[in-house]
Amino acid sequence: MTKVIAHRGSSLRAPENTMAAFRLALEQGADGVELDVQMTRDGELVVIHDETLDRTTSGSGYLFQRNYAEISSLDAGSWFSPEYAGECIPRLSDVLDLMQGSHQTLNLELKTGMVLYEGIEQQLVSMLSRYSGIDIVVSSFNHYSLRTLKSLAPEFAIGALYMEGLVEPWLYAERLKAYSLHPLYLNIIPELLTGCRKAGVALFPWTVDKPEDMKRMLLAKVNAVITNDPATLLSLRRSME
Repeated sequence: MTKVIAHRGSSLRAPENTMAAFRLALEQGADGVELDVQMTRDGELVVIHDETLDRTTSGSGYLFQRNYAEISSLDAGSWFSPEYAGECIPRLSDVLDLMQGSHQTLNLELKTGMVLYEGIEQQLVSMLSRYSGIDIVVSSFNHYSLRTLKSLAPEFAIGALYMEGLVEPWLYAERLKAYSLHPLYLNIIPELLTGCRKAGVALFPWTVDKPEDMKRMLLAKVNAVITNDPATLLSLRRSME
């Protein structure tokens, strides 16, 4: 069965990458969540998409220039709705605590491209070693970072994110020792489906929010679909069972 993965939590109905969005996604019945991991100046792994604080918090400036204590009290919910005033930027450990022992999927996207966080891979390996009972996949657009992570922890499942059309990407995934490919959903074509199935490479297309696109992904029987609207995708999946 195709898994439903909530993109930055249930981010259509709650502020992205907050504990409220993650809790809502799990309450709705999502099979897992996707989130973005970055690092503060003092080495705390935190959950936020943008390299800057301006769009989704009451703060401003670059995250990497701030210590955790400086951002811990920022409001990460009011931009979405007054209902979520007081939501904060989660630490990655907060989400891991929430999902510990759930055996649900947690797709961690390492955001180390526009800002290169030195040592973030080692920090992640160290933190994840303290948790169990979570089906973790670490993805990134920075495939060098994925290679570094795999060298540090060969047992980790990694997923290569990409946006453009690639020729025979399952061969690249095999060379990278990737568990999965995470393409923009428009790249899901018969050739990709056939190649990945033969190679044993999982497919996690993103970000699928229109019902007609959701249906196409379900009919294609991809391994997981990443969506901002898990409730709608779950309902559609039930109707097609």
